[in-house]
Amino acid sequence: MMSIIEQEKKDCWSCAYQNILLQTTLLGICTWFEKNNKGQNKEIPADLVDKGCKQWIRKTDR
Repeated sequence: MMSIIEQEKKDCWSCAYQNILLQTTLLGICTWFEKNNKGQNKEIPADLVDKGCKQWIRKTDR
């Protein structure tokens, strides 16, 4: 049986790297890039916001 954490959806909405205060769109900005010296922050694409990515960190983990 899956634990509650394993069942958690790892989308951009629940990711610590999403910043909606810096937003230029409703979906927000991904701050992973600047925080990891990988370039400028990027707008979160509509096709990714509900899926998330491999850099996902739960908002309370940071």
